[in-house]
Amino acid sequence: MQDAVGRLGAVDVLINNAGITRDNVLLRMKEDQWDQVMAVNLKGTFNCTKAAIKIMIRQKQGTVINIASSPPHGNAGQANYSASKAGVIGLPRPLPANMPSGDNRERGCAGIHPDGHDRCHTRKGAGGAHKPDTAEAPGHALDVARVVLFLASDEAAYITGQVISVNGGLYM
Repeated sequence: MQDAVGRLGAVDVLINNAGITRDNVLLRMKEDQWDQVMAVNLKGTFNCTKAAIKIMIRQKQGTVINIASSPPHGNAGQANYSASKAGVIGLPRPLPANMPSGDNRERGCAGIHPDGHDRCHTRKGAGGAHKPDTAEAPGHALDVARVVLFLASDEAAYITGQVISVNGGLYM
């Protein structure tokens, strides 16, 4: 973060978007599979957020945006991944209250959980395999990017501690 400040002059927005998987059913999951996923997905988010928040408090402005797939809906064999992403989504909620000035308008913290890209916009191809329906797919990455851009903008200055689902209506 200090390198970023040195090169860019400030840290205005932090987007936490890292993630790995080490899938295995819970009864067969090794502790190192659990620890690796937690280290990257959750502890990495914690470390980056802590470093950025120190700078943002001095600047009296900044936004933290955490991106995680939908934590309550992890796939089979992803107890570690699902738990880590639930933590990633939970992290922004208490952050504004822990800021010294309490001025949430200048320190937005939010989470996004995109999901449903392959599930919402797929159709069965030969042999029953699911294939992306590119004719109808809205460009999932672009949909998520638009929400990130909004949350990082002045227009979202009063939105904090929220989690926004970008899922094409999968959970309606």
